[in-house]
Amino acid sequence: MTRWVFMAGALVVLTACGGGGGGGTSSQPSQPAKAVGLAYTDPASGSFRLVRDASSTSTKLILRLVGPAASTGRGVAFTFTVDPALADLVKVADADAEYVQNGDAFVLGDAPRFLKGIKQNGTVSVTVSQKGQGSARALDATLLKVAVQFKATAGLNAGTVIPISVTEGQYLPAIGGPAAMNVSTGSLKAQ
Repeated sequence: MTRWVFMAGALVVLTACGGGGGGGTSSQPSQPAKAVGLAYTDPASGSFRLVRDASSTSTKLILRLVGPAASTGRGVAFTFTVDPALADLVKVADADAEYVQNGDAFVLGDAPRFLKGIKQNGTVSVTVSQKGQGSARALDATLLKVAVQFKATAGLNAGTVIPISVTEGQYLPAIGGPAAMNVSTGSLKAQ
């Protein structure tokens, strides 16, 4: 009888422990993968757009401002923002003097040039313009470039959205004074 009670008790313990077979699966969810770089999806539409440059790397995103087809102008200016806790605004090339690089549309001429990129925390204000009343250039080209660097110390999970925005955009059309410029941005995520 004692043996029978012992066997019944052992059966109860094994059933409560899930059969005692070991090797069961853990009920804890897996941890999300840590991000090691940036992924950017170009905007689907817009007259002025920030698009990924082919020279971007997995950790340094270079964005080109491209304007509308069949439009001409002499310069552009805007304020670009990224959350500084999640990514860094950096120079396109380490040797650049400014936080903006001229594209291939505007002819800046001799120094001093109208090329300026002022960085303050997570914001860079940029201006690129031809001097004087020089001939207007086609805007459906690379007007300027800015860069965003992956911030490894942020400890982001892969898939985390990194908000970016452009505000206060203006362009200098072929004739007249500055005009408002809405810039479409894509989606930036940690990957």
